[in-house]
Amino acid sequence: ITIDFQIQTETCIITIQDNGVGIPDGIPRQGNGLQNIRKRMEMIRSRMEMKNRNGTRIRFYINLDFKNPPIGL
Repeated sequence: ITIDFQIQTETCIITIQDNGVGIPDGIPRQGNGLQNIRKRMEMIRSRMEMKNRNGTRIRFYINLDFKNPPIGL
């Protein structure tokens, strides 16, 4: 497993990747856990990407614009 952190302007990019077989085709990728993560990311004006090629890669793009925080935070 590889974990990578990058800061670009007002975004923190966190990448978690393995070099295994990835998530098998029969496994749902829209389960409650992933939906909850996506929903929370949207709440902070951020997003999540998931790729399944030569292993699994999940990348989080986290908004670091503290001057204009999302409403409710």
